[in-house]
Amino acid sequence: YSNTGAVIMKPTARMGLGTTSPQNILDVEGGAAIGATYSGTNTAPANGLIVEGNVGIGLNNPTSKLEVVGAVRIADGTQGAGKVLTSNATGNATWSTVVSSGTYTPTLSGASGFTSVVAMTCEYSRVGALVTVLCTTGSSAHIFAAGTNTVNLSVPAALPVATVSFLPGVNGTFASDHYRNGTQTSLGLVSYNNATVVNLKMNGSAAGAASAYCDFTYKTSAP
Repeated sequence: YSNTGAVIMKPTARMGLGTTSPQNILDVEGGAAIGATYSGTNTAPANGLIVEGNVGIGLNNPTSKLEVVGAVRIADGTQGAGKVLTSNATGNATWSTVVSSGTYTPTLSGASGFTSVVAMTCEYSRVGALVTVLCTTGSSAHIFAAGTNTVNLSVPAALPVATVSFLPGVNGTFASDHYRNGTQTSLGLVSYNNATVVNLKMNGSAAGAASAYCDFTYKTSAP
């Protein structure tokens, strides 16, 4: 023990804190606190570590709370090829599936009010459990009746709608060129019908041919 407060040990020596059989240069059995205001004041979790300053792994000058040079592996059982790390509202992260943007031709069924409906094309993307869909008739047009018009539209295959807290979570809008050109003032809604189909409904529609489009989001039950 030196008079400067340093502990000097031989390169082959081992130090154990809380253990009589250290296997490394330094073994600590129990929690540890590092930092001028942490040490002697705060209690570390059992067998854990609390650090007041920045931590660097693979570098000696970290400028953030945690800075890593090199590969990082996070394996919690949800990891997989092509997945991304996403957080919840409290900041806890898990690996989530990302499906690249795709297109599909939905099935339209159960039309009511409409004189006729034409095919629509849809684009979709999925991040984790959240699916976003955008559909349009393109240059073609539905023939709307005056008043209420409804039609069912299928969601992307293999991405069924999940039930969230006993209430299916589908949210979106349905509009036509009647709305865009100002001949009507109300937007339609996209709502849940069942796990594979959503409902497009527009009240107070103007009559006649008009291109139509909708966008909606929902949580899928697909893994």
